[in-house]
Amino acid sequence: MGFRIADARIFMKLNSVKQDFWIAVLLLSLCLSAYFFVIPAQVQGEIQRGMPPTFFPNLSVVWIGVFSVLLLVRSFVPQTEAAQESRADRRSGRNGAMFTIAAGIAYLVLCSLFSFVISTVVILAILMWALGERRWHFIVSATLVTTLGIYVVFDWLMSVQFPEGMLF
Repeated sequence: MGFRIADARIFMKLNSVKQDFWIAVLLLSLCLSAYFFVIPAQVQGEIQRGMPPTFFPNLSVVWIGVFSVLLLVRSFVPQTEAAQESRADRRSGRNGAMFTIAAGIAYLVLCSLFSFVISTVVILAILMWALGERRWHFIVSATLVTTLGIYVVFDWLMSVQFPEGMLF
């Protein structure tokens, strides 16, 4: 009995299901700990304009939790071979995810050095380019519109204070 390609496909399918399961469990546990322990301990303040300061952090954690549950359920549903991604597609997806995480960390550093506006424009442009967008006019317009939209909604409408950088 030798090793067959069909055996490798079954192993890859099981490995992908196992990864989905453990990622979903990890995300769900992080969401539960954030919802019940971190957010109540770290986010304080008075209700402004009808919303408590914990509204958006809780909403974000709940949505991540919902998608984690969906990923957990998907890990138990058998997938056809057509639904399986190729190894190169998974690798590029992992690289994109790792780059996005690194960009998030860089964004935190940039926000502490520069202002929210400068940091957001720079990181969004870099992310869009790194994830495959090459039309420079689209990158510039999308980053400016997105940054302006976030600023208007959170600063003007909801009076959320944005981080100010040490340099600007």
